[in-house]
Amino acid sequence: MNLRQLRYLCQVVECGFNITHAARGLHTSQPGVSKQLAALESELNVDILIRRGNRIVGITNPGRAILSVARRMLDDAHNLHKISDEFGLQDSGRLVVGTTHTHARYVLPGVIRRFSEAYPRMSRP
Repeated sequence: MNLRQLRYLCQVVECGFNITHAARGLHTSQPGVSKQLAALESELNVDILIRRGNRIVGITNPGRAILSVARRMLDDAHNLHKISDEFGLQDSGRLVVGTTHTHARYVLPGVIRRFSEAYPRMSRP
C-alpha cells in the first residue's frame, strides 16, 4: 500500500465513483487508477468499492473505514511536508533595521556582517 493508492481512492470517491474524472483530476490514466485500486483491494484482502459490471457504484462498509483512515493519512502526509517546509525556512527571511545615522555608520556594520554570516539566507532591503 502506498500514498498514491490512497490518493486515488479518495479522488474516485470525491468524483462520484467516476474513474475517468478521477484520473483527469490526478493527471493520470483511467487504467492506472483502476489498477492501483485493484492492487489496494488485493493487498488489504477486502472489497473497498461496490462494482456492477465495469462500473463502480458505491463503497462498502469496510471501504468507508478505509477511506476515513486514507484521508487522515493523506492529511498527515501533507502536514509532514508543511512541518518540513517551516523548519527549512527558519534561517531565512528579511531583516529590516531602523536606527540613527551614528549607529548605522559605526555600530551596525559589524553586527550586520556577523548576522549575515550566521544567517546567509536572510535578505536585506
